[in-house]
Amino acid sequence: MDEQEATDNLEVLCGGIERAFRLMQIYSAAKTKADYQARRRNSIPLSRVFKQAALKEGYSPAAISAYLDYV
Repeated sequence: MDEQEATDNLEVLCGGIERAFRLMQIYSAAKTKADYQARRRNSIPLSRVFKQAALKEGYSPAAISAYLDYV
């Protein structure tokens, strides 16, 4: 699968371009939160922080996995 196919697949799984972009924003925020927690020695893996936030906003596990594979 090339990059364009991965992008198209992610957009379909997310329900559109805007939702895929929002998932990217969720990932960015989760990364910031995970980095902060790591500095405080209260480390939670980035993937867990991201999954919790994405699930809370209604993303499917398939969309979350596809995004993690994409990044």
